[in-house]
Amino acid sequence: EEKATGSFELPLQVGALTGAVHALQFDIVLDSREIEVGRVLATVPPLWEMAYRLAGDTLRIGMMGRSPLQVGEVTRLVLTPRSPTAAIRLRAQGTVHDNPPQPLPLFATGVAVERRDEIPDRFGLAQNYPNPFNPGTHIEYQVPQAARVVLDVYNVQGRHVARLVDAQQPAGTYAVTWDARSDAGRPLPSGVYLYKFQAGDFFQTKEMLLLK
Repeated sequence: EEKATGSFELPLQVGALTGAVHALQFDIVLDSREIEVGRVLATVPPLWEMAYRLAGDTLRIGMMGRSPLQVGEVTRLVLTPRSPTAAIRLRAQGTVHDNPPQPLPLFATGVAVERRDEIPDRFGLAQNYPNPFNPGTHIEYQVPQAARVVLDVYNVQGRHVARLVDAQQPAGTYAVTWDARSDAGRPLPSGVYLYKFQAGDFFQTKEMLLLK
């Protein structure tokens, strides 16, 4: 559960899969009185197709493709809270339709991206807050003009652990909420982490401390 204002993107990922998966379906249950579904963005591999339907509080998404599905992100939900105090609650359940059917390990990565209308005059990356943090933290950055934005997290050994943003974004001030999980959906251990912001030719890196 999380409080948010303004539209934001919520990535969904699949976990470990058994065998080659070519078709799947999952249902996402949300409270339509609190949250509005704007768009459903496909991030599946090439040669895959996606369709979805929203009926009441259930968003059903179906996917199929010729190449085997890989573990990782499969879609992004563009969500808008209906009020400043709206709480975001999602329940996801999935099924792989290959033979035999199997449960689909599906989870939200815990990353929410909010855009505000303020247009900054330069690129910039702010210090995360709170810091130290447990379990979640917020990272703000500024984009004065449309740019391809990538925001990554690394551990102190330099190993990549999570990608929080990878998108073409219009000018604006953005706030990312992260729940200290890796790209595979696993909670990360305590320690110092580096978050690296890239927008066009601009690069900036800062440190943050996860303290459990």
